[in-house]
Amino acid sequence: MRIVIGSGPSGVSCAKALLSSGASVLMIDGGTELEEEKRRVVEQLASQDPDSWDKALVRSIVGDYLSARKSLAFKPVFGSEYPYARQELDTVIQEGTRCVISHARGGLSSVWGAAVLPNTAADFKGWPFPREELDPSYAEAAGMLRIAGRRDDLEALFPYHAEPAPAPRLSSQAQSLLDRWERRKASMRSGGMVFGQSRLALRTAPSGPSRACEYVGLCLSGCPYSAIYNSIQTLDELRKDGRFRYEPGWIAEKVEEAGCGVRVRCRSLMRRGPPAFFEGRRAFIACGPIATLKLMASSLGLAGRELALRYQPYFLLPILLFDGHADVEKERLHTLAQLFLEILDPSISERPVHLQLYTYNEFIRQRVEQILQPFPPLAKLLGPALWGRLALIQGYLDSSEADRIRVQALPDVDCGMRLRLKGRLSARTRWKIMRTAGKLLARGGQLGGLPLLPLMEIGAPGEGNHIGASFPMSKNPGPFESDILGRPGGFQRVHLVDASVLPSLASTTLSYTVMANAHRIARKAAELDAG
Repeated sequence: MRIVIGSGPSGVSCAKALLSSGASVLMIDGGTELEEEKRRVVEQLASQDPDSWDKALVRSIVGDYLSARKSLAFKPVFGSEYPYARQELDTVIQEGTRCVISHARGGLSSVWGAAVLPNTAADFKGWPFPREELDPSYAEAAGMLRIAGRRDDLEALFPYHAEPAPAPRLSSQAQSLLDRWERRKASMRSGGMVFGQSRLALRTAPSGPSRACEYVGLCLSGCPYSAIYNSIQTLDELRKDGRFRYEPGWIAEKVEEAGCGVRVRCRSLMRRGPPAFFEGRRAFIACGPIATLKLMASSLGLAGRELALRYQPYFLLPILLFDGHADVEKERLHTLAQLFLEILDPSISERPVHLQLYTYNEFIRQRVEQILQPFPPLAKLLGPALWGRLALIQGYLDSSEADRIRVQALPDVDCGMRLRLKGRLSARTRWKIMRTAGKLLARGGQLGGLPLLPLMEIGAPGEGNHIGASFPMSKNPGPFESDILGRPGGFQRVHLVDASVLPSLASTTLSYTVMANAHRIARKAAELDAG
């Protein structure tokens, strides 16, 4: 029996590789789910065509996106906070950071943005193995994610590892921008900019009883048709295998090696009582970077020690488009990232800067309404016009462009171990972000819009949960590092398989690489057992 702790993307990818090797798998998970009342509303909407939806029901699960984002440091789903382990997060002292923990079934995959890219060849600099070693597992992860995309200039940097599903249709704003960029491709390339349509973990064609994307514009608040990939979907497939057992309602507190196996001590998430113990041949930890760090601090006896986390610097930059589009609020569209833009400029960063462009969505609408709220006549006149002229750039830098988040493990009578996180946005990081925004401003004529620099928001360290590298893989691991199978601190049968073991965090999306690496570690561990 192999034990996998966590049901997020890395956990299900790991479990799938283990099952493929012939092993039996026990998955321990918090397993919290959407509240029953909201679940019934979602199921009702999912059973109907969008044209017949009750608008009041839709409003009941959308909620106030802006208010929720400010309070949660990440977006809600169906108006619910269930993906976030609020009580557990209270045991984490945060100074200048905005990190989250999840105990949900599927982890944070219920609230992710579905953008998918592998690492570039340059992003593997400093890794203990070359990109080619990850290619087979990238292909396996691609099969789970059903990546939808178009073959374009991005492929030179980011190869597909499996045939992509049909790309979703673009919004009218995005199509207009893409056409403009295509006409200026040569000059943009000479300026260090490569672009293409976004790649998304999105079902764009029906699959059995599952419907394809219906372009109802609810991607940011929750898709009733489950067209956006959620690791729950892979979990449901795994549960059909008789060698797989899923045990929700448990939080791992300590893992230790015992004889020829491992022993995991867990507490119940639902009720007070004595701990439970689960035993197996190996344990694979996929709790998410903060929860994994807390578990390892308890398991390795790191009270009083200082550790570190890497994070991707992150910013949001509104852009006023030169070409306006009428009635965008009536358009049937998806509201995930529409276009990707990569900046390859050594004067900014030696690694690519990754930009995702969003067109009209509920966030943009609510933000405009918020700005114009003090001026009701102006809001009525300008609001709809601005919706059709605004887009949003979400940007990420490589983790090497930021100072690390410092983490101190503190013993605690009530929760066993408490973490103190200290992070700050350094002057160097802020300068890199401003250089990126300045480049976009200087290239506004090519881009087709004016970046609104005064409205730019820079995320706090850890915001968006793009964090990891607390026990980075190394060929010759030292303190607080792991070997190439994710084993820290001398462990032989305990493997970390989430973002905690990535040596660096590329500016591009994390989930795809995390899933591929989790699959690789599980596959290699199975080979060890077979030997």
